[in-house]
Amino acid sequence: MDQTMTERLVAVYEQARQDVEYRQLLDEYRVLEQRLLTQLETMDAQQRSAVLDYLGLAGEMHRKLLELACKL
Repeated sequence: MDQTMTERLVAVYEQARQDVEYRQLLDEYRVLEQRLLTQLETMDAQQRSAVLDYLGLAGEMHRKLLELACKL
């Protein structure tokens, strides 16, 4: 990732920190994250792996979309 891309990503994250709706979503995310972590503890290794693999891929896809948007 080049310097310009990094600067754009940092700017987007800073804008998100200032955005009321994003902060509300982040608060909701943190509550749901705790619920998920609690549920992961009750899953067997195969179930936990499936959920974490899915979430990891979803996160990578969202990161890539953000990166592509910053190229515009």
